[in-house]
This record gives sequence, structure tokens and C-alpha cells, in this order.
Amino acid sequence: ERTELVKQACAALAGKRQQLAKLITAEMGKTLAESLEEVDDNIDMSAYCDLVQQANAPEVDGGSLIVRHPHGVVAVCAPWNYPVEEI
Repeated sequence: ERTELVKQACAALAGKRQQLAKLITAEMGKTLAESLEEVDDNIDMSAYCDLVQQANAPEVDGGSLIVRHPHGVVAVCAPWNYPVEEI
């Protein structure tokens, strides 16, 4: 379910690709090419989402079923160099 939500968010970012890149350029002083690359890197998260989904899939080990569950919210302190990654 979370994987699908992330993929939907990436699709929404794709629809505003130029607008986001121009905003990053205006606010951070990056070139438009750098801003577009940053936005594109974050739009293309499908492979990462599939990997996370696969890593968290239930698995059988011997006679045991291993099921992973989220533990809650995580706080991260990160630099503002790549603002799209903060979304």
C-alpha cells in the first residue's frame, strides 16, 4: 500500500516537473539542468519502491513465517541541498 502511494506521489511530481525545476533554480541558484536532474531522479523511484516492497515481503525460514511491520515515524535531519528528496 505504501509503495503505491509513493508511486502516485512520483507521478504527481512528474506532472509538475518543469515547475518544480524552475522553483529549485530560483530558490537555490542551481542551473535549470541541475534542477531538472534532481526532479527526474526523484520521479524515477519505481525500481527503488519495488526493491523495498520485495525486501519487506513475508518470507518463510524453516518452519517460521517472518513478517516485518513498521515501528513508527522516523525523524531525519538532512541538508536542504536536494529539496525534492525532502518531500
